Amino acid sequence: MARIQPHNGNILRGLVGNVVIRQTSQGTILASRPSFSGKKTATSARARLKLANISNMYSRFAPCRYACRADGRQTPRERRSRFIGSNLGLPGIWLTKREAQSGKLVLAAYQMNQGVLPSISLYPAGQGVFTTSLLINPDMESAPQTVAQLTRALILNNDEWLQGDRLVLITAKYNAQQVCEWPVHLNDSDVALSDVMPPEVVFSAMYIELRFSEPCAFYLLHVREGKTPRYSTQFLELYDIDNSQYASDEAFRAAARSYGYPTQ
Repeated sequence: MARIQPHNGNILRGLVGNVVIRQTSQGTILASRPSFSGKKTATSARARLKLANISNMYSRFAPCRYACRADGRQTPRERRSRFIGSNLGLPGIWLTKREAQSGKLVLAAYQMNQGVLPSISLYPAGQGVFTTSLLINPDMESAPQTVAQLTRALILNNDEWLQGDRLVLITAKYNAQQVCEWPVHLNDSDVALSDVMPPEVVFSAMYIELRFSEPCAFYLLHVREGKTPRYSTQFLELYDIDNSQYASDEAFRAAARSYGYPTQ
């Protein structure tokens, strides 16, 4: 059976048996039709099974609407594709077919944003304590008490911060059923920081610190609204969360078997 159609007059292109006819600037090219065995292998399983938890993350974790939005112009489908693509190279979280189809979500250190603003770095400083790279008072003056004081400190001491920007802390419990966003809009307001930020955010004399008393996942995001919104590149951080049971070789074997893949 042949399937050929005219192209640009008398030039032909199409499929004749297992021969593909196509036209290039160098002339007519005849090539064998690609064949796909469809054979399931352990290698293909590792590539494909990574998708389950990453896809569930984007679907169920509400703050993923920020995900990979470098300039705000992408469609939801494009943002989803970029989120999945940016995390495929990270260590896998392996869900069985039943777990994936039921929407189970395992929080992991995924790249939540692929933005153009500088990342906010986090440094462990003790049990449940994280020091951020956001400098407030290099001269060791008193910590800011109001939004206006924080605004002036951030703009003065940190590159790429402007009036009107937002500082957003996003926290989630392990099962991701409770996701909280705590934004501060940088402006001249005399509102007390304690009224707009959770107790996990501590403003010391020099830095902004985060302090957690229970297991959670979190990230601190720099947002600049406008015609083309900008975001900082951030990864989801885990505090006292052990998801090793979903990252082990045994978890991979169980997931592969549930999808009908070989494990070796």
